[in-house]
Amino acid sequence: MIQSKVLDNGFSNVLLLCLGSVPFWLALVAIVQPDAPVKEQYIQTFVVALFAGVLATSLFIYARNASSDSLKVVAVDTTQATEVLFALGLELIFINPSLPSLFQLSGLGLIIVGLMGFAVRWKNIIAVFRRKPT
Repeated sequence: MIQSKVLDNGFSNVLLLCLGSVPFWLALVAIVQPDAPVKEQYIQTFVVALFAGVLATSLFIYARNASSDSLKVVAVDTTQATEVLFALGLELIFINPSLPSLFQLSGLGLIIVGLMGFAVRWKNIIAVFRRKPT
């Protein structure tokens, strides 16, 4: 494992991830050759990149780095997984798209089962620590 003060900073990690992915994106643009985006897409892309790419990812990496054991890392990862539920709910409210397909709902169901499994596991672990020694 690489130990560096730079890697302890979430914003530095995001910058390194972005810079590391630049060759992939350049190759993808060269292969696909998409049309230029319309003016409104620049603003939408900026907002998504700022909030989801920079702020949310930086907070996620910070929380993972602050986790002292594997169970806390799982808690951070589980919290991030709930983003899918919130994104779907808000999309249905504000954008009014078509409802998800059965395949998409099954993926959402797997996420919910995983979240519930973590909650049950977490509850059992807390119960173990709260037991009075006999």
